[in-house]
Amino acid sequence: MAGFTAHRNLNAKSDRETWSFYDLSIKPKRTQPASVLILQNVTVKQPSGQKFLACVDEGKKRSVFTWFRAESLEILESSENLQIPANALRVRFNPRNGDRFFHANGERVDAMRTVYLLSTGECFATL
Repeated sequence: MAGFTAHRNLNAKSDRETWSFYDLSIKPKRTQPASVLILQNVTVKQPSGQKFLACVDEGKKRSVFTWFRAESLEILESSENLQIPANALRVRFNPRNGDRFFHANGERVDAMRTVYLLSTGECFATL
């Protein structure tokens, strides 16, 4: 399975590039910006490594040390007409708040059915 990866663009200059993604079937990898993404059949690469530890433990600069891997991806220009299901949960990860993994209501999340990545930086998912 080739699929896609997506992560929060920490250097976004506008809400049109809140997220970054790339298609794993295309070599070399070319990161592309997006405002809103819908991902299907997602697994999470949970945070790890020295950059993550320096960020969460010492307050150093954030870096891309985690991402979503999806079987499929849909790109939207805005979330204006997006219908997020009522059973979708808010998924959070902010190392500045001491988070050490992605979580929904405090429970670790490693896989999700559908993920909604909004231009506000928010993430919602059905599990």
